[in-house]
Amino acid sequence: MRELLWTPSEEVQKASNMYAFMELVNREKGRNYRNYRELYRFSVDEPEAYCSGIWTSSIPWATRGPWTTSTDSPEPSGSPAAG
Repeated sequence: MRELLWTPSEEVQKASNMYAFMELVNREKGRNYRNYRELYRFSVDEPEAYCSGIWTSSIPWATRGPWTTSTDSPEPSGSPAAG
C-alpha cells in the first residue's frame, strides 16, 4: 500500500471548489455526499445528473447544445451517422 504524503486541512478542503460543488449537489439533488470518493461514484453512476450540476454551477455562460443527455451527444463530423 502506498503511503499518503499529504492531506489538506479540513479548512482548506471546505474552501475548495470541489467542496462547494459537492454541497450544491447535496442541496439540489437531495444527497448527502461527504467526500470526493462518494461524489466520484455519483458521477459514474448518474452521469446525466452529475453533468447537469456541472453545467448549472461551473459553466453558467456555456450553451448545452441540442442534446438532452450526456449520452445523446451528436456524432462527430465524417462518421457514418453524420452523413
